[in-house]
Amino acid sequence: MDEIFEELEYNEKEGFLTKKVYIDIWGVSDYEMELMVQCGKNQEITEAQREAYKDYLSKVDTIASEIPLLMLAYYKEHYEDIERRWQLDDDLKIDVVDKNVLLNGFDLKKIFIDRNGNYGWLVEFIWDDYPITLVLSDDKIKIYEGWDILKKNYSKLMDEVFGELEYDKNGFWKTKIFLGIWGGDDEELELIIKCQENEEILDIQRKAYKTYLADLQRISKEIPPLLLDYYKDHYEDIERRWPLDDELRIDVVEKITLINLFDIKSLFIDRNGNYGWMVEFIWDEFHISVILSDDKIEIYEGWNVLMENYTKVDDDAFGEMVYDSSWQKSVKMDLYGVTGRWIHVVADADQGKEINESQRKAYLEYLEKEEDFLDDIPDAVITYYLQNYEDIEEWNNIPQKYNKQNITMYSVMELITFKDLYFDEDGRYGWLCDCPWDSSGLAIILSGEEIEITVQDELI
Repeated sequence: MDEIFEELEYNEKEGFLTKKVYIDIWGVSDYEMELMVQCGKNQEITEAQREAYKDYLSKVDTIASEIPLLMLAYYKEHYEDIERRWQLDDDLKIDVVDKNVLLNGFDLKKIFIDRNGNYGWLVEFIWDDYPITLVLSDDKIKIYEGWDILKKNYSKLMDEVFGELEYDKNGFWKTKIFLGIWGGDDEELELIIKCQENEEILDIQRKAYKTYLADLQRISKEIPPLLLDYYKDHYEDIERRWPLDDELRIDVVEKITLINLFDIKSLFIDRNGNYGWMVEFIWDEFHISVILSDDKIEIYEGWNVLMENYTKVDDDAFGEMVYDSSWQKSVKMDLYGVTGRWIHVVADADQGKEINESQRKAYLEYLEKEEDFLDDIPDAVITYYLQNYEDIEEWNNIPQKYNKQNITMYSVMELITFKDLYFDEDGRYGWLCDCPWDSSGLAIILSGEEIEITVQDELI
């Protein structure tokens, strides 16, 4: 029993609350239809659905007056297809059909109200069960073939905070918004609100958007110097991956230059109210996520950290870690002549799993032995290099300083790029590194009795 819909019966198989309703329409009194209110087994009727039904009742007479001409236009527009599929009576031929003839074959079956308050009639033409949907909740009545358009989430929603949204079947509500900072008042980006089918937009997501709008000017001031710092910290990696213009060289690059290459594609809001920009640098689609919802703005490579539900923990051993396919954080280290190299500390874990005690123990062990490890790694690397030199020699155009006769324990480290300090779920750990002779990279395993250098698959 509902305050607006009154007594309803639940159809568990279909996932709808239903009842019979009656209207007077087109000269017919007490025309029987089925009211269907979309509602899962453990869901309640939404306020949007109640408001939708009240809206429908208030304008059903207007709807009824508009439908005949709209149906005639729809019929004529689709006549070629209809004629090909069904045998039509003479009075349904395109040159003689009128709106009254169509109405006589027009069987109103159901009033359907989806979870978002979109509603319409589900209709059949009696000549051959030709189903159509009349979406009545928009400013303009729309006609679609079939009944799935409403039953499987009509693509539009009017939200009290976000305004008019369209649904993306990948699991997002979307709309266009304007950035309005750095002189780009007309700069358009996409607002993406994570929301699977049969889920509702959450108040925490609405609150997140309000907070973002209120903080936008502060964000606009803080981003340029943070972006410049991030770029310089990752310059070595960026330079290796892409050819850079002269103005992007580390010794001359400026904040304004980076901002001009800083293409904000989307504002993404996850189910937990975390939000941030999904950004591309236009030189080569270098993706970064700029997390704006924390007290301190954070920048991460790639978009997954936002799209796969941004989650942060403060671990007793690892400190602050963020989940992105695994638990990880970025730290600066001075490694073998490279000052301030950014590396990732990674604790492997499936979605929903925490860092375990084996990983904590392993990380603390690494920190205790780190100095000894860093002293011993060059010797292990050159031993590996010389033992595998015949394979390494196939590396095209091997520079003379790195050939077997000239290589030293120190020069060999110039060839190794340290990327991740990796801890598997069993507590095994080591460095994952890039090297020029093997595109799959190397693993320097530290958790055994001796340092072992092998392919990354042996650790990951």
